[in-house]
Amino acid sequence: MELEKIQAHLNNHDQYARHSNMKITEIREGYAAAEMTVADHHLNSVNTVHGGAVFTLADFAFACADNSYGVVSVSIQADITMHRPAFAGKLSAIATEISRGKTIASYVVKVTNEQEKLLARPKNVQTETPHFDLAPKQPHFAPQAKAMISLFQHGGPAHMDLTDP
Repeated sequence: MELEKIQAHLNNHDQYARHSNMKITEIREGYAAAEMTVADHHLNSVNTVHGGAVFTLADFAFACADNSYGVVSVSIQADITMHRPAFAGKLSAIATEISRGKTIASYVVKVTNEQEKLLARPKNVQTETPHFDLAPKQPHFAPQAKAMISLFQHGGPAHMDLTDP
């Protein structure tokens, strides 16, 4: 899929990003830049941008960078460190791929304000390319067992109770 089509699809069909005034401004394989114009609904009770809005912008940029290959990927882990508050204006997030394997990819993301001051940095953002093929597969080795005994011991002692002190 062409990158322009991916960018248009993400900008037009990610309902939550659209609701949050977010859009992808640049996309390349393994890279995406997103921005959000702060509105009143982004502010918390102390009139700073809600941390959830900052995280959502970072997550949107990261998701777009990872899906830039045209294969659906989903997040499996992400956490964020907030460095300073944001109050108004335009926030930007840049997601850059740092490694990509067969099923796992890792990204670094940074969120900045209009003065390019670092607001937040998610750490260890990782994705997994899901495989939805649930058809039975051939085993790696030919089965050798002729029968199986399965024991279910409801109420049996815990393994710690069976160790000899």
